[in-house]
Amino acid sequence: MTKSILTLFLTFYSAARLSAIAYQLYYQLDRLPSGVLLITSACCLVCFGAAGSHPGNVWPVMAGYILASTAAVLLGGPFPINAQAIMVGMCYASGLAPVAGVYGWWAGLLAGGMHYCLVTSIPAIHGGFSLYNGGFTSLLV
Repeated sequence: MTKSILTLFLTFYSAARLSAIAYQLYYQLDRLPSGVLLITSACCLVCFGAAGSHPGNVWPVMAGYILASTAAVLLGGPFPINAQAIMVGMCYASGLAPVAGVYGWWAGLLAGGMHYCLVTSIPAIHGGFSLYNGGFTSLLV
């Protein structure tokens, strides 16, 4: 009984840390007040945190996402990292944390970069219908 209570506490603690990190990152980069998109993205991060994501295996994915966005903007891309759609996509990219957890930080960087590239190109493939685009792209990566 005590082990299950400890596991439940650690799950909620990990989920709370991830949602706090996502909120601070989103607010610092975008300077927008919290809205429905931010709340749903934070809820998504909480679910990923309950499934085993933690800052140690999420940071490589987010770093790869930021590096890909910076490289794309330097090469003339239209989506800077502080665009709201890109920030929401980055929250959904945390679903790729098991890639970094199993294969290492370099695979997490690569997965985050691939996720950014696909998030910005998938809406053109399916006619601009981009509801749940970030989660769908995580599935493809």
